[in-house]
Amino acid sequence: MWRVQIRETIKSQLQKGEVLFGRGIKCLSIFFIDEVAKYRTYDADGGPGLGGYGRML
Repeated sequence: MWRVQIRETIKSQLQKGEVLFGRGIKCLSIFFIDEVAKYRTYDADGGPGLGGYGRML
């Protein structure tokens, strides 16, 4: 379900951006993530990795 929502948001963002760019308007889409760890993780040495949401993309 999340993957479909993200894909549709990106598709909509690109379509709107194409139309509005010529008018000098920038389009912005925002995702609210309930906790950072679901997008970005860190190992014991502090090295970055992707959480569940990050791996979806």
